[in-house]
Amino acid sequence: MGWAPRLRWSVEPPGLVSVFEPSAGHSGRPGFVHGGLAATLLDETMAGLSWATDGIHSVTATLSLRYRVPVPLGAGALRMEAWYDDARPRRVRKVHGRLLLPDGTAAVEATGLFVRVSDAAGDDGDGDIGDAGGDVGDARDGDDAGGGAGGDQGTGSERHARP
Repeated sequence: MGWAPRLRWSVEPPGLVSVFEPSAGHSGRPGFVHGGLAATLLDETMAGLSWATDGIHSVTATLSLRYRVPVPLGAGALRMEAWYDDARPRRVRKVHGRLLLPDGTAAVEATGLFVRVSDAAGDDGDGDIGDAGGDVGDARDGDDAGGGAGGDQGTGSERHARP
């Protein structure tokens, strides 16, 4: 059983793609994938985009989800896709994602702000992103507005497995 998703990764259009086949242990309501797992699958894929494309770790600053249709169990492998609107490298980047059912239906759509971190920015492996400086504030348009995740935001839950 267990909740730890084992994702298969590939860099392909539209950016980073991951694949996961849920089991009965991943249900919320009987017969359907738990919404929190759907969020986790998208968060992992979206955060992994900067690692897959640039070799730079990133952490989630914001994540907004739109659940369009329930995700049934037993229907087959789910496909998660993540991409940038703007290819220019930024410290704070807006990432888009979607979870697709085996028939191609977009079941969950997501957008989020992801902050790139490095050892110099406080990614020292202690589960805390350190003082990366400021707040994400007005960076929602994709520009690095001098913001970043504040030092008190890291709880360790932002750590992401990399493809």
